[in-house]
Amino acid sequence: MYFVIDIGSNTIRAVVFSVEKGDIRPVLNKKYSAGLAGYIDKNDRLNEEGIALCLDILREISMIIAAFSFDGVFPFATASLRNITNSEEVVSRIKKETGLSVTILSGEEEAYFDYYGAVQGVEDASGILVDIGGGSTEIVVYNHKEPLVTKSLPIGSLNQYNQFVHGLLPTQAEIKSIQKETEKYLSQLSVHRRAISSEVLCGVGGTARAAQKLYNRIYHLDKEHCFYERCFLKKVLGMKWEEKKLMETILRNAPERIHTMPPGTPILYTVAQHFDREKIMTSSHGVREGYLRYQLEKAGILNA
Repeated sequence: MYFVIDIGSNTIRAVVFSVEKGDIRPVLNKKYSAGLAGYIDKNDRLNEEGIALCLDILREISMIIAAFSFDGVFPFATASLRNITNSEEVVSRIKKETGLSVTILSGEEEAYFDYYGAVQGVEDASGILVDIGGGSTEIVVYNHKEPLVTKSLPIGSLNQYNQFVHGLLPTQAEIKSIQKETEKYLSQLSVHRRAISSEVLCGVGGTARAAQKLYNRIYHLDKEHCFYERCFLKKVLGMKWEEKKLMETILRNAPERIHTMPPGTPILYTVAQHFDREKIMTSSHGVREGYLRYQLEKAGILNA
């Protein structure tokens, strides 16, 4: 059994994986809502309140680790600690107070591990992958199961919320501002919109999963159904987020995403539109599976 800790801008995940015959499967997945992106000060430092919150959660996780026997423990952080100016201080305090040695992934590494995890469960050998986190969005263009482009964009559901949304939920004008900001960064990517022939965009991460749950609920589909159309996202964006029926549906299916799905959806839609993808496929695998697989292959436990 292997323990993976994913310190993200929106949530901190503690996941126990079993590995059998080269197959990596989660057997326990505990999520802590942290919202660390909301504790960054004007100097781009994670403030003391945010550090304390992070340490409290990681202390609890370290107690779980101490109570059991694991073959390996792999803590890593993404934009939550990558995009702050006091990264070294925070990592040092985490090590001192919890015993956990946290690796901070670069944007390109995060994008690659997103791809490396998701591709294990994707049939298409070529395509485009997107992972919308709280503090960044990772884009991977791959062909014949080889990544051609791995990019991390400095836009995420939480930092876009903090930048553009002035009330509890975004207005139509604020949604358009998020879309415009997203397109600004997408236009800087050196990849043609139709570089890959597949019509499907592979979505990983919380925003993609929340949109899938919403779609399955509205259309009474089995929870294992993993496809929806781009036009569905456009329909959702045209709704008023404060409408009672829409909010009730989100609260029933992804209550922890009530503050990140509204700003995350316009990012997802804009990516699908930019690359002219008509369908989105939601993958249940992503950066955690990819990072663990990479570590086990490096150690010779799994075959590359």
